[in-house]
Amino acid sequence: MRLFFIVTSNIDRKIAVIFVADVVGYSKHMEKDEDATINSYNSCEKILHKLLKKYKGSVFNTAGDSVLAEFPSAVNAVECGVEFQKEIKKRNNSQNESVKLEFRLGINMGDVVAKDSNLIGDGVNIAARLEALAQPNGISISKSVYDFVVPKTKMTFNDLGVQKVKQNEFHAFDILLDPSQKRTLKNKKSKGFMSIAAIAALLVIGLSVFSTSSIFKEDTTQEVQIQKNKNSLPTILVKPFQTLGSDNSSVGTALTEGVISILSKYNGINVLSSSTSFNILEQDISDDEIGRKFGVNYLIKGSVQAFGQQNRLTVELYDFKKRTISWSDLLDFQQKDIFKVQDDLGTNLLVELQVNMVEGQNAKKWLAEFDSSEAYTVFLNHKNEWRRWTPEGYNKHLELFDKLQKISSNQYVMEFIEGWTIYQRLRLGLSQNREKDIARLDYISQNIINTKGNDDAYLMRADVEFNFLSKDCDIAMSHINKALSINSANPDVLNVGANISERCGLAEKAVGYRYEALRLMPNDVQHMVKMQLAPQLYILDRKDEIKTLLKDVLNDEFSNKTSLLLILYAALEAESGNLDEAKKLLARANKAGLKISRLQNWKNGEIYPLIKPYLDEIGYLNQ
Repeated sequence: MRLFFIVTSNIDRKIAVIFVADVVGYSKHMEKDEDATINSYNSCEKILHKLLKKYKGSVFNTAGDSVLAEFPSAVNAVECGVEFQKEIKKRNNSQNESVKLEFRLGINMGDVVAKDSNLIGDGVNIAARLEALAQPNGISISKSVYDFVVPKTKMTFNDLGVQKVKQNEFHAFDILLDPSQKRTLKNKKSKGFMSIAAIAALLVIGLSVFSTSSIFKEDTTQEVQIQKNKNSLPTILVKPFQTLGSDNSSVGTALTEGVISILSKYNGINVLSSSTSFNILEQDISDDEIGRKFGVNYLIKGSVQAFGQQNRLTVELYDFKKRTISWSDLLDFQQKDIFKVQDDLGTNLLVELQVNMVEGQNAKKWLAEFDSSEAYTVFLNHKNEWRRWTPEGYNKHLELFDKLQKISSNQYVMEFIEGWTIYQRLRLGLSQNREKDIARLDYISQNIINTKGNDDAYLMRADVEFNFLSKDCDIAMSHINKALSINSANPDVLNVGANISERCGLAEKAVGYRYEALRLMPNDVQHMVKMQLAPQLYILDRKDEIKTLLKDVLNDEFSNKTSLLLILYAALEAESGNLDEAKKLLARANKAGLKISRLQNWKNGEIYPLIKPYLDEIGYLNQ
């Protein structure tokens, strides 16, 4: 999403019929079966595009599972929407469809602004609000559309009255495709309605804010959907920034929408939609209630003091787990610099979230390598996909690498990513020419030492030496030591150093490295470090440390991978005679999707024979 401040001069305005379609509960479907959901969506999308062509509609924007189209006629848009919902219902009734997607549609006719190939403005915003207001399998339209369509169709409509969603107030109607769809909503009183001619004549005077993507998410006035993916990513909520000292709230609104947009592009977090944020503001609930009710891990909030064209922004990042403000900032800026402030604020928050969640203070150094928040975000997304360590993650980070090459000219970053791409391709067994890949990796890893000579360069060389070149412990560890002498606070160096140490018979040293990595990145997203540290502690018979290590995370959600930690803790409880508690942990692991094959291969098969007798005692073999 981009936010534009529109004035009346040199603007390409027009009246347009805007059609917005969005999937109901898309993220939940993705959690259950990602591949089937994508295939189902692609099938539905084909139906939509066929009908758009039939009714002369044209797509001007997409946002994930949302589609925005423009029509030359209100009648065309409505007829297209009705036929689409009927086609989707017919598809869902088919026994052959494993994922049955439902859609909400919103249609509005109003004033829009043409920007390049995109459309923005209130006409688009209200269409999106109508979509959010619509029922599953339903269509909601504005009065401007209703006035044109009623004389020309035999459809049945339900008057919902005047509705207000965020800053938009509009008279809404449902198209009743089924009598069961009739409903009553609380009305917002209004003094009257603008005619079509009045809408056509409307000009925005002064400062107006328009959003083109974050508004497509489901409106939480009907239901709150806390989006948690299969990796249990941290959830972020941006509390709308209040504008103080001015009747114009547009600056605070613009900054809020801008931050949500930037953060939403980072796939390492769940960002609650702007509709959720503004709805919370209207409810006037406390920060603690927000944390409990919405499952929020981090809260971003702030205010803007406006003095004419001069503004002062204060913002803070609150960590609910630590119950502390982990970061705050104060920034003075002129109204004309609002775009730069949006980008800078969003990027700074991304960095601070990286500091808190993944890389500690090490995250800040990468920001200097990029000249835009977009490039930096793509880089972070690439790293996240790489860390999945799966063929699927590999393919996705290849796509992100290609995208990054188009928007960044930093040669060091490109070589850095290429090197780790080749490294993962080799380790996953995906290489089509192993000798060629190793030769290229040898060159890159040495070249970035020669050109950059930083801790990340020596880290790569250590991993390459140990796995593909000399395979010599001393040589590899000499590079790790060099990296730590440059930056002792790089958790990636510490984790690779731990891996090499373990394989070289230096188990105690490896444990020390991992404890230091945890100190630097205490949140340990997805329990990456604990997954390596806990079994090593068990092998070394330092079992009491495991309980201390895992005590604080037992209330977290676990995936099929991290369920291994639950099993290890269950074995400890069984060994201590706490069989009932052990059985509860076993049940949780099974619910999280525990895979026996993964358990048997954990830590190169070392841990399974040690814990199996205790697991057998609590019915592990009977699961």
